[in-house]
Amino acid sequence: MYLSKKTMMIMAGILILLLSGASVYAAAAASKTTSTIYACAKNDGQIRIVAKAASCKKTEKAISWNVVGPKGDKGDRGAPGPQGPQGAKGDAGPTGAIGPQGAKGDAGPIGAIGPQGAKGDAGPTGAIGPQGAKGDAGPTGATGPQGVKGDTGPAGPQGPPGTAGSAGPKFGDPNIADGSAGEGGSAAGYIGEVWLFAGNFAPAGTHVCDGALLSIAQNTPLFSILGTQYGGDGKTTFALPDLQDYAPAGVSYVINLTGIFPPR
Repeated sequence: MYLSKKTMMIMAGILILLLSGASVYAAAAASKTTSTIYACAKNDGQIRIVAKAASCKKTEKAISWNVVGPKGDKGDRGAPGPQGPQGAKGDAGPTGAIGPQGAKGDAGPIGAIGPQGAKGDAGPTGAIGPQGAKGDAGPTGATGPQGVKGDTGPAGPQGPPGTAGSAGPKFGDPNIADGSAGEGGSAAGYIGEVWLFAGNFAPAGTHVCDGALLSIAQNTPLFSILGTQYGGDGKTTFALPDLQDYAPAGVSYVINLTGIFPPR
C-alpha cells in the first residue's frame, strides 16, 4: 500500500497535535484547571497551536478541543473481594517517585591527570612564621678591596705622664721638609726608588716615606708604579709607603718622585 505525500503530511501533523495535547494535558493536570486548545490547520496537513481561533488565516481551518479535567479525590478503599483468576500481564505503570539517596559508594579509580591550568593570581601575603633555628656558619668570603683611608679622628684626652726612660737612639725624623716642590730639582736614580737621607730635609724631587696621600694627576709616573698598594682611592689620590718606624737613628727614608722611569 502506498501513501500519498499529502496523507503522510496529515499524519505527521496529527502526531504533532497529539504530542502537543499530551503536554497541555500534563500542564492542566498539574494546575487542576480545564481549558480549550485552539489550532489552525492548512490543506497540506500542517497544524499550528494558537491562543484563539481568530488567529487563523483565511487559508487555514480553525479547530479546537478540550483538555481532560483534573483528577478527582481518591475515594475510600472498599472491602477486599474474593480473589479472582490471574489476569493477563498489564502494561507497565508509571515510574514511581525517586527514592531516598542511597549510601555513598566506594571511590572509583583515580582518573588521568589533566593538563596544567593557567597560573592564578598571587594570593595575599601570609602571616610571618616563627623564626627557624640558626643555620651553620657559611664559608668565609673573599677579602674585599682596601677601602679609602678615612678622615683623622678627633684627638683623645691627654693621658697621665709616663715614667721617664733612658735616652735611646734617634730614629728618622718624620717632620723633615718635603723636597717634592723643589724648583728644577730632580732626584738621581729611578722613580719610586727608596733610599736613606741623613739631612733634616728631603732632597728636591723626593718625598719622605711617611704614608702621605699624593695627587695622581701631579705624580702620574709614580702612581703607575705604586698603584694603591699603600692606600688612596685610585681615582684622585694614592699613598706612599710609611717607613718612619723602620729608619735607623738620625736618618730618614725618602722616595724619588722624579728621575728615570724604571725598565721592567
